[in-house]
Amino acid sequence: MSYYKTGRRLFHSISLLLRRRASGSPGSTSRYSLSYHPQDGKWVGPLMALVFGGGGYLYLRSRDQRTSLLPQATADEGKEEKGEVKVSVPRTVKRYKDFASVMYEGDMFMTPRDFLESITQDEPRSHGFQVMDDRILSKALKSVPSLSRGSSRTFRDLWNNGVLTYPDYLFLINSLIKPRRQFELIFKMIDVDGSGTIDLEEFERMQKSITRRSENKAIQRSSSVSTSSLIVHMFGRDGRKKLASDDLFMFIDNLQTEVRQMEFQKYSLGGPTITPEEFAMILLRHTSYDLQEVFERLKNDTASSQGISFSQYDDFCQLLNALDDFAVAMTMYNIAGKSLSEEEFGRAARVSIGKSLDEAVIHTVFKIFDVDGDGKLSYKEFLSVMKNWQVRGMKMKQTKHEGMWSEFKTCVKLEMRNQ
Repeated sequence: MSYYKTGRRLFHSISLLLRRRASGSPGSTSRYSLSYHPQDGKWVGPLMALVFGGGGYLYLRSRDQRTSLLPQATADEGKEEKGEVKVSVPRTVKRYKDFASVMYEGDMFMTPRDFLESITQDEPRSHGFQVMDDRILSKALKSVPSLSRGSSRTFRDLWNNGVLTYPDYLFLINSLIKPRRQFELIFKMIDVDGSGTIDLEEFERMQKSITRRSENKAIQRSSSVSTSSLIVHMFGRDGRKKLASDDLFMFIDNLQTEVRQMEFQKYSLGGPTITPEEFAMILLRHTSYDLQEVFERLKNDTASSQGISFSQYDDFCQLLNALDDFAVAMTMYNIAGKSLSEEEFGRAARVSIGKSLDEAVIHTVFKIFDVDGDGKLSYKEFLSVMKNWQVRGMKMKQTKHEGMWSEFKTCVKLEMRNQ
């Protein structure tokens, strides 16, 4: 029901009720009625209806304000098309709206802090909206460092002093979950002249090629702001700088490291290590696993008692960013239908990321997932849980039309369209 109809019905219902109560004998009261005075009784009904009806309208309006500020999905987005079921509203849109804390000209935006918390926290912190005007926005954009001065602390250094649009949010999310080789392929397709650099317009085509159809529809209607902290960081205040491939991948590496540091520090509390139980809590954060059972397995295993450093955690996260390659490697060991041993797991990891994982970390991973205690790992179960962790619980499921091949075709279509 629309807000207009809701408010109007409240107004007429309360007005009718109060007029009926007011039509009784002068001075009469009941447990449901207000005192009536002949000289002004004709104004009581409309006045109280205005108060209560208007109050109800404003309550409903403020309650759903977050939902109304970003464009909603069109009616056809709930239909099935060519085997792909479209969701009515992308999960990324909901997540963006839940965590965004900045308002500018009626649109919602994230700060760098909002983005980091949307990845590392389950629920948004309690906050109101910071209303920005042109002066505040201009000041925030001037504080953004150039890409050459970026680091694994860029977002934490900016914190509340910056603005990120919904397209920015999608790009940053994809930078965390997609393997580097996909970005390398897309970059080379976008870089038609082979110069190793792309401009802002080409970057926007890259953004479209790595997002889903329903998300692209939201991008087209999401914001009236022409720039953002991310765009200034990569292309300068005038948007005319070129973005080199090495700089892009440095930015992605720094972003991944920054997010991992925040996830690690959430449990280490400033210390150098986390416990195996805390490591399990990070990995199983978005699952229905019984943590108490996992803790019991870890508690009864002396080999899992040592702490895990950030370097060890970071290496393991690099493996999770190469899950597709890891899946292929593990499948080679699983041709006969057997579960994997710790040694085979380590070998597959080394092939996938070019470095060896710490044996203690591998052993802890096996203890977390080894429900029947046979010392083996079901790679299908492991991949399923880790893919959900990779997207931080947003369940950005791929349909049969999505994946690297789909992104390649999308990229080709965009380039042919722009020739």
